[in-house]
Amino acid sequence: LGRSTLALQFHPEVTATGLQQWYVGNVRELQKLDLSPAGLREQAQRYAADMTRDAALLLNDWLAGLPE
Repeated sequence: LGRSTLALQFHPEVTATGLQQWYVGNVRELQKLDLSPAGLREQAQRYAADMTRDAALLLNDWLAGLPE
């Protein structure tokens, strides 16, 4: 804070299904980056349970740290 501020935006709430929608909506950008939507889908499914668990932990920790 003060003269400059650094912000970070991310989406811990995203699910494998939500990621699929992003892949479809950004297929050209993925192609430019030489990323395979099929490979990304496979990884999302493989890690879906971990993503859900970790997002809940992160959000619960963050909420617990907020002043009442």
